[in-house]
Amino acid sequence: MVADGSTKPTQGPTVQELTTNWLLVLGALFVGFVLGRLTAKSPIERDRQRKAYEAELRQHKSHIQQDTTAAVTALLRDGKKIDAIVRVRTDLGIGLKEAKDLVEAWPGQPR
Repeated sequence: MVADGSTKPTQGPTVQELTTNWLLVLGALFVGFVLGRLTAKSPIERDRQRKAYEAELRQHKSHIQQDTTAAVTALLRDGKKIDAIVRVRTDLGIGLKEAKDLVEAWPGQPR
């Protein structure tokens, strides 16, 4: 109802408003797509990162005692990845992320 009491059909959005809304939606989708592509790692980048972790593992393995190496290998063979990470953290005195990366790059680990 309008103020004077008559019933008048309400008008919907104009063509310009609809066009503006659709352009905003498409723009937001495009920005999301571009940001997703920019932050995604390519297979080449993942492979390069894995090789860097393996090199770091070789560097740290020289500092790991023989019993630690055997224990971590046995833990991974038994499927106890978390226990292996804890063992590496304890023996090397490194952070959680570094220990996790080292254990994931441990020889014989599935990729």
